[in-house]
Amino acid sequence: MTWDDLIDSVRNTLALRDLKDPSIRGRALSNLDSIMRRYFPNIITSPELLLEKDKNEFKKKLARVMSKDELNGAESSIVNNFYQILEASKFEED
Repeated sequence: MTWDDLIDSVRNTLALRDLKDPSIRGRALSNLDSIMRRYFPNIITSPELLLEKDKNEFKKKLARVMSKDELNGAESSIVNNFYQILEASKFEED
């Protein structure tokens, strides 16, 4: 799975959910995409590398890069989606 495929999958997942304000998660996705492209090019090149990192530790690292104490709820949810989709795609390959 490419990074762009992952972003598209998260975007599609968000579209299917009955969110009160889907634009909040859409902005969080766009923001995280930009941050990831700038600070984590190795994951952009090989998204499956994300699964080698502890999700909570990675969230903390992202928050530090974004100069804040922790991710907000929308950002945290998007990162959860990254992991869920990557895990699911890993099982599809087996």
